Amino acid sequence: MKTQEQAGMNKRRSAFTLVEVLVALAVSVVMVIGIMQLMSFNFIYQNNQELRANAIDMMAFELEKMKRQFVFTVNPYSLTVDDNRTPYNPNDDTPCTMTVRLYDRTGTVYASAPTGKDRVRVVMNIEWRGRGRFSKNTYSERLIGYLIP
Repeated sequence: MKTQEQAGMNKRRSAFTLVEVLVALAVSVVMVIGIMQLMSFNFIYQNNQELRANAIDMMAFELEKMKRQFVFTVNPYSLTVDDNRTPYNPNDDTPCTMTVRLYDRTGTVYASAPTGKDRVRVVMNIEWRGRGRFSKNTYSERLIGYLIP
């Protein structure tokens, strides 16, 4: 039969010590902080990719509009890349500037809409500023297409 001393020692051996609990807590805290950093980075990356997709979509829309009308401006003009899902609040929009350059086959830049029958190369650039802590960054996308008047 076991004595009371032996029974008490077995109980102590089966419990966690304070050091073991603190080490497990420290490891858990480091893991949670790492997961939170990854989630923050993922949110920022997704937001930037959404803005890029919106910018490319806008340029494709403007190019299609140019193909249909062929009356347009080649001067830089402002658009909105993203309304941040609040279409009735223009104060939180992400504005951008679109630049359209038209080139003939020799690479000469047109100053206005061309009138000839030759193919025209259209180079569209769009630039916008980041949001939040990335507001100092400037992002840009380019789309190249062709028009035949």
